[in-house]
Amino acid sequence: MSWRPQDILLPDYDAATVAVGEDAMEGSLDEITSRFERSVLTQLYRNYPSTRKLAKRLGVHIPRLPISCGNMV
Repeated sequence: MSWRPQDILLPDYDAATVAVGEDAMEGSLDEITSRFERSVLTQLYRNYPSTRKLAKRLGVHIPRLPISCGNMV
């Protein structure tokens, strides 16, 4: 059996949930990924205001968090 694109159902996201403007797509993949990662970490840091809590929430060890994570106050 071969799959066709119309056979794959993807979840619907509204624009407010996944806001990706043209500016977000500027630069290399590494630059885009870094901006996205920083955005995610900044938002989560509000509810998990320490690197230990944030690492636990993300299921990673503290050394895996980006250095800039500590500057999100």
